[in-house]
Amino acid sequence: SGSISPAEQALVRETTMLLADLADVGDRISLVSFGRGAHVSASVLITTDADRISFRDRVKASLSFKENYSDIRAGLRAIAASRDSLIRTPGQANGTVVLLTDGKLETADGKTSAAFDEMLADIRGPLAGVDLYAVALGDTSSRDRILDRNGEAINGQTLLSEYVAGSPDHYFHAVSLNQVLDSAVQILNRAKGVSSLGEQGTNRFRIDDTVESLSLVVRKKSSDG
Repeated sequence: SGSISPAEQALVRETTMLLADLADVGDRISLVSFGRGAHVSASVLITTDADRISFRDRVKASLSFKENYSDIRAGLRAIAASRDSLIRTPGQANGTVVLLTDGKLETADGKTSAAFDEMLADIRGPLAGVDLYAVALGDTSSRDRILDRNGEAINGQTLLSEYVAGSPDHYFHAVSLNQVLDSAVQILNRAKGVSSLGEQGTNRFRIDDTVESLSLVVRKKSSDG
């Protein structure tokens, strides 16, 4: 939604495209956009580099951040409804959901409490068994109060850390691009065994005839290209 600042918008785009860059052949990577409602903006089975480029192009074209609402419930519901098609081999492959948001649960009808309950029902029902990660973006909107539950004021960070993320180590709070990238690496490490993006001068790679493949990710100086 529009509550995502321009800097945070860049974080979402960069991180989403990074996940495609690090996907293996046979992986399926999908993008679900949500605002007033939600829909699957892209779902690509990675077989060649052209598939990675196709996914990146769809991310650039579909993420506009012009919505007036941020219905996180709708996003999770769209994933739950398409779970079998979004996971490459239902029941056999690892399914990982990464929610990138400032944590504002905003609904068009204003019924935030009902949306909160429906979101929890989907997490505990059709999304049970799916690794659910949450990355809170920024340090302003994520602190805004959303609702009160059992005498507790719930803001975006609380919503994501205590109710959305599957466990404490599945929750991340990122303000800068580097923090988002680091969060992505930690998520990928748990989901796929990607352990480090590395920094110049800190890692060395010995290339000989035993190396079958090597992927490199170039970290930009800024997120505007």
